[in-house]
Amino acid sequence: MSTLPATVPRTTVGRDTETTDATRPIRLTGRLNGALPNPKTFYRGDIHPTIAVAEPRLVRGGLVPWQSRSVVAFVELNVANLIRVETLAGLCRLNVSHFTRAFRASFGESPRTYILRKRIELAQILMLQSDESISDIASICGFSDQARLCNLFRRFVGCTPLVWRRTRRDICLTARHLHS
Repeated sequence: MSTLPATVPRTTVGRDTETTDATRPIRLTGRLNGALPNPKTFYRGDIHPTIAVAEPRLVRGGLVPWQSRSVVAFVELNVANLIRVETLAGLCRLNVSHFTRAFRASFGESPRTYILRKRIELAQILMLQSDESISDIASICGFSDQARLCNLFRRFVGCTPLVWRRTRRDICLTARHLHS
């Protein structure tokens, strides 16, 4: 049985078939066909990403679907931990240089940028779902300190975490008030 999380369906490319749950075979014809979660529905509840999410695409010189799924699953499970490019390359059975080039071709960004983007997305979710301080959220998400989170957050999202959190909370409170 595969160790991939439930959010990443198992698929194959070509004429072979494989099952997604123990009963339903699927057949794909040379493309991902939604093998990775849609970023608009991947998040639980009404939380949607506010930054662009890199999704893999099947391109010449890029990662094959099983490699993309392995990398995405590993990053999702270990986003708050130290993730080395060497580890991701090993998952894909590629050397670091070839993996980095193939990852960039498939995802449109470097592995390091992808990991940082996923950490920022986790921070966004935590900011909306908890009252933890920005410093605690930075620690939970694997950043060295609050300043590192704030600098990267501003680069990826366009504003500071505090401004983003206040804006989103005001929107949520206004929406709840209108529905009451």
